[in-house]
Amino acid sequence: MKLWNDIEPVLSGEEVILRSIGCQKTDPSYGEFRKAYEEAFQEARKAIRVRAAAAVGRIPADFPKSMRFYGRNLIFFCITVGDEITKATDAFMAKGEFVKGMIVDGIADNCLFSCEKNLLHEIEQYAREKRFGIEGIFDAPDSIEGRMQNLIAARLNLRENLGVSVTENYMMSPVKTYACVMPIVEDAAVMNIYHDCGKCRKRDCSYRKV
Repeated sequence: MKLWNDIEPVLSGEEVILRSIGCQKTDPSYGEFRKAYEEAFQEARKAIRVRAAAAVGRIPADFPKSMRFYGRNLIFFCITVGDEITKATDAFMAKGEFVKGMIVDGIADNCLFSCEKNLLHEIEQYAREKRFGIEGIFDAPDSIEGRMQNLIAARLNLRENLGVSVTENYMMSPVKTYACVMPIVEDAAVMNIYHDCGKCRKRDCSYRKV
């Protein structure tokens, strides 16, 4: 088990965040968004707490053998930016300060994505040191069964270690949390550990590179 506690947040600049929520420099409302950004950023910075966990294991025997990756060694991984950032978003929204709420939400998404990428570099380094490969990154609901979320939570003891739980609908809580499994392969030359925009169904993603 590897735990990362109180990771230094990766916070992108104003232009990146505003673009991530659909506000371009050419938009008439860009000036309004810039004015709201400073206060929203300060609130977001105070609220974010990045933590993560990873461990190697297998799907236990009491799970159906029909489950994807049953019997294989997997890396279980989860990262969260905590619940306070969502509360900050909700607080702005409740006051009718929707622009600030959108900005805080965008900062949370951007931080989660950026910190995840940094930790994947560490996992890649670990895999290369141990001389094994990684087939890819698989998450619910698109590429693994929803109930795999419960297994990730159990393997990583998420409630105790990260303050993360799984809802009845197999959603991670806090909302700004990402979890996945990474199947291990013997061929160390295989290292499909990073997100492939070409395979992602979210065509309107602001981080999309294809």
